Amino acid sequence: MLTVLVTWTTTVLSLSLVLFHVLRRLWESLCISVYSDTTMNVFHYVVGLIHYAILPLAIVCESKGIADNRYGLVFTTSALSSMQWIGVALFFLCNQQQHHIARDIASLRKAPDGMLRFLIPVKPHLIF
Repeated sequence: MLTVLVTWTTTVLSLSLVLFHVLRRLWESLCISVYSDTTMNVFHYVVGLIHYAILPLAIVCESKGIADNRYGLVFTTSALSSMQWIGVALFFLCNQQQHHIARDIASLRKAPDGMLRFLIPVKPHLIF
């Protein structure tokens, strides 16, 4: 049985990134997304709730800091490897791109005044 426990610093970093992601998704859901009048399947709703509840627990369960408290629960940035810093930078870059895509898709849904519009394209290559 292979058991690899991660340091407390990595656990705090992972939980911080998950918290940032969840708060960004909540903000997008409340302020950016434009929803239709349709209903959501209750199974999908429950799976989403379970996912966001279990994910932080799964991270904490793999932590050495919770399983073995001899080292103390101290967060130090020097304990992070360069690969982890690259992962953090990639995480924020991908989150930014996902936010831009969600914003663009929401803007396609309705006009700012709430009316649905379709403008006929008037480009030279579309005339013929």
